[in-house]
Amino acid sequence: MTACKLGVTIVRYRVDAPTDDPGKELVSCRWDNNTGDHQCRVENGYDLNHNIEDHPTLEIPSVGNRSAGFYMCYVIPPGETEPHICKLTSIARVVRGTSPIPDERCETRLSVPLITAAIVFMALLIITILVVVSIVYRRQIQRFACRDSRQEDVEMAELNPLIPANQEHTECAAQVTCPHENTEIEDVVKDFRLDAEVYKRMMQLLERKMTDEHTKLFSIDAISLPRALARNDCLVVVLGSNTLKIVLVTLQGQNIDSSKMEIHTITTAIRQGSGEELFQFIASRINDFVGTLNLGGGTIPLLFVFSFPCKHERNTEQDLSRVQLARWTKGFDCRDILGQNLSQLLHTALGNNTVCDLDIKVIVNDVVDMLVSAVYKDASCKVAIVLEDGFNACYVQGENNAGSQSANNIAHSVWVYTTTEVGSFGDCRCLDLYLTDFDTDLDINSVNSREQIMEKMVSMLYIGELVRLVLVKLTQKKLLFKSVTQEGALYKADSFKQDFIPLVERDTDGNFQNTKFVLRMLEVVSYTDEDCATVQYVCRLISERAAYLAATVVAALVKHSGQSDVTVAVEESLYRSHPRFHQLLRAKTRELLNDEFQFNIKPFPNERGIGAALLAAAT
Repeated sequence: MTACKLGVTIVRYRVDAPTDDPGKELVSCRWDNNTGDHQCRVENGYDLNHNIEDHPTLEIPSVGNRSAGFYMCYVIPPGETEPHICKLTSIARVVRGTSPIPDERCETRLSVPLITAAIVFMALLIITILVVVSIVYRRQIQRFACRDSRQEDVEMAELNPLIPANQEHTECAAQVTCPHENTEIEDVVKDFRLDAEVYKRMMQLLERKMTDEHTKLFSIDAISLPRALARNDCLVVVLGSNTLKIVLVTLQGQNIDSSKMEIHTITTAIRQGSGEELFQFIASRINDFVGTLNLGGGTIPLLFVFSFPCKHERNTEQDLSRVQLARWTKGFDCRDILGQNLSQLLHTALGNNTVCDLDIKVIVNDVVDMLVSAVYKDASCKVAIVLEDGFNACYVQGENNAGSQSANNIAHSVWVYTTTEVGSFGDCRCLDLYLTDFDTDLDINSVNSREQIMEKMVSMLYIGELVRLVLVKLTQKKLLFKSVTQEGALYKADSFKQDFIPLVERDTDGNFQNTKFVLRMLEVVSYTDEDCATVQYVCRLISERAAYLAATVVAALVKHSGQSDVTVAVEESLYRSHPRFHQLLRAKTRELLNDEFQFNIKPFPNERGIGAALLAAAT
């Protein structure tokens, strides 16, 4: 056979059929004589378009199973004597074939119609290549926006098996879209979408707010964290939004043990009663816990982690127990003790009824407690944010006096820790333009209306209620759940728990198993898969906005630090329960910083009280 410089060569191959399918099958392979590209076709029109490999096996599907499985076509290119194999995708029976039989001549000239067809083909090919390149480029940009260090991905994989260490989080840069392209649903939720420029302006405003006393309440100066800790037992009391936790923390060397603890639920009556009743409740639980321990004689340091805005009273000595209550948040409303000294309130409530002598030594905000603990473990950590039990951020500035340090030693550092109380950002009405009707409804019906505006848009403590309000609105407009009784849980405030959002977002297989469980908890008994997709869409949209708003705070604090490489501490439990949130947070922060600063968002255990214990050891 003569090879052609132009045109194509068509070669037909006879192939033995399987024993259960008598007869012969013919395969035609069309070769481009210039490029070597080929196209093989079974006589019934089945295309075989794949790469050539040097392999002696011939495989082809039977007549009745032509589209299944993996098979190959056995070919000899024009001008060659050695056979090649066309490797194809699909599996079928292996059939040994005969030698190729040339069946048609080589065309040595190209006709005008063929030239025209070739030109059209090349034009289409160029257009296709440009489209593919454009798509690949956009995907690369998404990957660039969402990429982070390999170490961060490994940490994420250890925390949550749903996110492999080598997974590229391209999803985080993609905008959530309505699953049914339903314009009526989109009209209800569209205000949750904010333009990129809005987030950028928020970040810039937050940068300027860093010096505002209204968002800079609690500051601790000149704290020195030791390399090694003397043996010491501390009693830590952590007051959160719904729980009171009491922990015995033991420090020794570089080891910290906080395994002994009790957790108590705080009722609405206590949260909204008098301050005296609240602190009597706290003192009673402290006494009960101490009674179960064998602490021996002597004085035990009592440390109070207070998850509410408070202000450190400045004095010449570093007394971390002199702290005033600035205001209540998170549904608390014990207004009779606003502005009072927290140490004195707790001391009065404890009285002389304790089993051992308790010395109130440290009172700190929860985010300060978290950052101190993070700095002890990782000296590069300069920012911490809490998102689950409210929303707040803390940053540290100062000078590292450690010099060189070994891998097993913790640096001896001097820092100034400042909490921003950024949850109150928006109280001055600077965010009013971006509030949805659902944000307004949630705020009006909260205990502390017109306060903690940003916290109510971001914190896991509130966004579940935002989702519920949206679902109720969609139901009332007959866009969701065709038959739901208003006596059901869906219509009851705070029935959509914060854990429901990540649970719903984990549904990725189309079965909506988690979403259906949540709907049953909300006493919704009649729903369709389309309803489930809408619920998931609402959850994803609201958590996306929360993550992007949190990113404006992270970006502002990273820039405010003035350092080139900053580690940001985030609650580990948030990473475990809501893996997508961290992807969104990281991607938007990188976008806002425009790659001018390097940062690492790192999960740290929710070990409330460890930072307070370290501060007690350092003072």
